[in-house]
Amino acid sequence: KGKSGQAVTLPIQADASAASECPAKTANTADAALSASINYINTNLPRHARSCANAALLRSSLHTPAGKEVVSRSYDIIANTYIQEGRHEAVLMYTKSSFQLSPTARRAHLLGDAIVQYSNERGKWEEAAGYYSYVAKREPRNADAHRMVGLCSGQIGRHDVASAELQTAIDLLPDEERAANLYFNLGVSYEHSHQYDRAADAFLQSAEREDPSNVEVISQSLASRCGALKNMGKMEEAIAECERAVKASPHNHDAITALAVAYHDTSKNENMKKAIHYFQQALRIRPNNFRNLFNLAEVYSSSHEPEHSIPLLRHAVQLCDEIEANKGKGVAWHEAEEQVHCDSTRTLLLRDSLSACMWDGVDDLLSSFVHMLNASYHITLERGFHVREGKRRGEVDHCQRALNTSDTTLDLSNEAEVFAKGTPVHPFQALTLPLPSQLFFKLTRRYAQSFCIQKMVAIRNYRREWEEEERKRENGGGEEEEKGKKRSQLYPPLPLSVKYREGANGGSLTRPLRIAYVSFDFQTSEFATDMAVAFAFHRRARVTHFCYSLSEDRVDSSSGEVVSKGRKEIMAACNEGGEGEKERRFFDVSKLDAIDVARMINSNGIDVVVNMNVWLKGGRMDIFAMQPAPISISSKGYAATGGASFMHYIVGDRYTSPPDFSTSLFEEKIILYPTHWSYFFVGHLHAKAEQRAEVKRVRGDLAEVEKIKKEQGLVT
Repeated sequence: KGKSGQAVTLPIQADASAASECPAKTANTADAALSASINYINTNLPRHARSCANAALLRSSLHTPAGKEVVSRSYDIIANTYIQEGRHEAVLMYTKSSFQLSPTARRAHLLGDAIVQYSNERGKWEEAAGYYSYVAKREPRNADAHRMVGLCSGQIGRHDVASAELQTAIDLLPDEERAANLYFNLGVSYEHSHQYDRAADAFLQSAEREDPSNVEVISQSLASRCGALKNMGKMEEAIAECERAVKASPHNHDAITALAVAYHDTSKNENMKKAIHYFQQALRIRPNNFRNLFNLAEVYSSSHEPEHSIPLLRHAVQLCDEIEANKGKGVAWHEAEEQVHCDSTRTLLLRDSLSACMWDGVDDLLSSFVHMLNASYHITLERGFHVREGKRRGEVDHCQRALNTSDTTLDLSNEAEVFAKGTPVHPFQALTLPLPSQLFFKLTRRYAQSFCIQKMVAIRNYRREWEEEERKRENGGGEEEEKGKKRSQLYPPLPLSVKYREGANGGSLTRPLRIAYVSFDFQTSEFATDMAVAFAFHRRARVTHFCYSLSEDRVDSSSGEVVSKGRKEIMAACNEGGEGEKERRFFDVSKLDAIDVARMINSNGIDVVVNMNVWLKGGRMDIFAMQPAPISISSKGYAATGGASFMHYIVGDRYTSPPDFSTSLFEEKIILYPTHWSYFFVGHLHAKAEQRAEVKRVRGDLAEVEKIKKEQGLVT
């Protein structure tokens, strides 16, 4: 009863029939009944414990603090008895009532545990995180509370919070108590936050701290580290870690898949056979893994082997149909991620079927493709592929918004959501489909924005880290100082900006203009010919050219010399002339990550950087997303728009880049060749005689030079 003499209703009423089973001598008072229930709990008699706890409730009131505490403790005991009996709804109800009546850190922790283990509500992770945060605020050195805040935050996508809380939990524990799985979860959070260097370190700690007998767990940690290194562009290190993972557990499906993906992502022809081997090995373990079916099919497709890719893609589409049909029926379905993957599978099957003239099922694939466009982009394709658009979502250019601000605390959550939605149609794939030009442009722009946002999120995390480490270094401090120096060398503020040499007046150059060509194709003689023509048109007193190769040198193992004749010619042409005859201006950047390549371009003071691959195989659009030079131009390799805000111009002719469509089909501004020129120019057709002679001189063929001069009457 309360102070007025009226009865005060308990949050949960006592069960009188259950209370009657508690021995009378132990239930004379609330305290006595509560003491008896604790004894029964300790002797593993849950039914007796619950009876006496109900007796304590019957003899308790809520108008005194002591009475409230007795009621809360009774609820705690009843919840405990229901745990032993597996009655989870009752556990949640009594645990929550206990906390509401008498909130303490211990009860908040118990309630968080109950929600995580027993709740089926959609918002359970956020609710549990709130209770664990309650504990962490009142007990700042409670490592387990911080750990649980981190795990719950990770489940709801708050990965920055998750990584910070998990790191706090690790810091609070002595070294010998820092469990391997704690580091693994930390690595997952860092990876989701695009902090791949920290993720790689955490996964390594996880592998090293794991019990050596748990080879599967060690293999999983190493495979995850492989993925983080791959995302940093450190492909050689990634492959080495994946190989360690497979060696630790030769039948670990995830490790084998990670190794196959790493080999595939190198874009090196010699690694494709290895990628195929490991994808096939992974499929022997899990024949119905539709992601690996798609991955293997993609390798065959890129190798122009549709006879191998199409059966795999049909199998994968069949699995996608089954998964989608069972959605919401207890089958695991990560909707956004899996839907994009299934759409990509259908799109690739459509492309390969069309390219191989295999018409069976093409009509259904076209219908699925149209449905996907309508669902994802509100684009309706009528008969004859006529485009009719509804209201477009996301009209804001999120990429440009991210690029145009120097605010490192910018919230990119909306932009990250744009990336998560993404598009299943790669721009180069879209070129091969029977799509109208306007639709191709919209798909490409959407893909480029998604790609850009992924990179900008990573860049801003690196930049934030860089600033934090710089502050630590400025404040001094041993290992922290050295760590700060190392990180400041790796991750400068981005996007980058060019610093002109001393003596520049009002931004005007006091040196030749520096133009950098970035390509995966610095290998063949045909490409060497075209590049020699391009270099011949540069006036040496006004222009200095640089070359950055995205493919590695093919070196003879015995002599150590470059094997490719075309490569040698391009290297010689790049390194000749300009500001200093002996200055090196050809760089193999195939093994560097995007940030280091961007830094190299920037440190060389490049004014104009030319992207010669864009979305083609081997292209590195992530380098250009960092804006390493004031002006970025796409030329030669990819005739269509790149759809990206960070590409400023495209070089073309009146056929590949019609001026009438400059605003409706191109994100870039168009630079047109003269009327009689072709985008796919070659030296022997379009260069003037004097410039042709210069090309041959660059290539060292003096006899041919004299022949050309005589033919054109240039010899006096």
